[in-house]
Amino acid sequence: MDFTARLKLPYLQGHQAQKHVTYNDALQQIDVLVQATVLQSGAVSPPGAPDAGDAYLMGAAATGAWAGAPEHSLAFFADGAWQFISPSAGWRVWDLAAGVLKAYEPSTGWQSVTGAVPQRLPALGINADAAPQQKLNVASDSVRFSFDPAGAAGDMRAYVNKSTLTATASLLFANANAAKAEIGLCGSDVLQAKVSVDAVSWKTAFAIDPQTSFLGLGTASPFARLDVTATDTPKPALAAGTLARFFAASGQQTSVMADAIQNNADFSMRRANGSVGMPTTVTAGNNLGQISWIGFDGAAYSVSQARIQADAAENWTTTAHGTHLDFAVTATGTVQRSKRMRLTSAGFVGLRDDLAPVCKLDVDGAVRVGVYAKAALPMAAAGAGQIIYVSDDAGGSVLAFSDGSAWRRVTDRAVIS
Repeated sequence: MDFTARLKLPYLQGHQAQKHVTYNDALQQIDVLVQATVLQSGAVSPPGAPDAGDAYLMGAAATGAWAGAPEHSLAFFADGAWQFISPSAGWRVWDLAAGVLKAYEPSTGWQSVTGAVPQRLPALGINADAAPQQKLNVASDSVRFSFDPAGAAGDMRAYVNKSTLTATASLLFANANAAKAEIGLCGSDVLQAKVSVDAVSWKTAFAIDPQTSFLGLGTASPFARLDVTATDTPKPALAAGTLARFFAASGQQTSVMADAIQNNADFSMRRANGSVGMPTTVTAGNNLGQISWIGFDGAAYSVSQARIQADAAENWTTTAHGTHLDFAVTATGTVQRSKRMRLTSAGFVGLRDDLAPVCKLDVDGAVRVGVYAKAALPMAAAGAGQIIYVSDDAGGSVLAFSDGSAWRRVTDRAVIS
C-alpha cells in the first residue's frame, strides 16, 4: 500500500530516494486537512494571486487552473501550484466566507452543520435517540421557542406542515406513549381537537371549518356559527343565517339548561332599528323576538307553524316601552299559521280572532268550566268568584259560584246541597 487508508497520505518506501519530497508532500496535506479551513465553498474560478495554504471547496464545472477538478473536492495552493484532494464521508471543514462548519456526505455533498446557514442533519436526538419516524427526538422537562432578538418583527411561529389535504398536521398528546388528545388538521383542513381513552377510538371535541369559520362542538362538520351536537353523524341541513344549533343523538331529547345559583337564569332577545353604528327606536308593531316550532312534513322542514311572539305595542321612548305577547298556531289540515291569543300591554287576555280584548279575559266563543259532582266540590274558600258546573244538584245540573265560603247556584243564589 502506497497511501494511508483515511487521509491518503503517501508512505515512505524502503530505499526510496529523495524521501524528503514524499515526507513534505504528506505534511502539506496534513496542514490542509487538520483543522481544515476553506476560503469559500462551491468555487469555480481560481483567484488571481493565491497565497500558500489557500484552500477552496470546488463547485461544478470549475475553470482555469481548476478545470477538471471534481465537484466537492478540496483545492489547496502549495509550492506555486493547485492540488486537489477528494473528500471522504464525515470530513469536516470550516467555511470562512459563510461562517459555518460543513461536513461531507457523498450523496448530498458538503452540508452546513452549524452557524447562520440552514442546517441539514439526517436526524437529531437531544437527550434521547432519534428514529426513522422521529428524526427529531427531545427528552426534556420543557422546550422553549422564543423570538429572535435580532429579528425585525419579534414574532415566533411554529410551522407544522402536511403534504396533502387528507394528510395530518397536528400536535399529539400522550400518556405513557399512548395517545390521548390531538389538535390540528387531522385528515382535512378543518382545525380539530380530538380526545381518546384508548388511543384507538377518537371523539371530536371541537372543530373550526376554514371555509366558514363555523365552530362545531362534538362535530367535525359544523353547519352553523355554533353547532353543538352529541354525535358526528349526518344532521339535517339548516336555513341560511342560522347562528346556533343544538342536536342530540337520534332517539334522545335535546335539552339546553341555563343554571343559576342565588340568581335567575335569563335568555334575552333585543331589537333596534337603524344600524349597528346608529340604532334607532323601536316602533309600534315591531317584532321584539319570538320562539318558533317547526316540523318535517315528509318533503322538507316547514316554516314556523307555532309561535310565541313579542311585539312593541307603541312607539318606544325612554319612558314608554309598551309590549304585547301573541300566540299563534296552525289549524289542522292547513299550513297557514294564525294568531289565536294575545296578552296585551294592559294585562288583558284575548282569545279572539281580532286580538282586541277589552277586559281581563275576553273570549270570542263559548267557555267551558270544570264539571263537579256534589260529593267532590272544590274548596269554595279558595277564593270568591270561582265558577263551576255542578252535575248532580237537587234541581238538576247548574252553574255555581263561590261566595268565599260556600257554592251557590247562579239561578237563585241558593247554596248547593
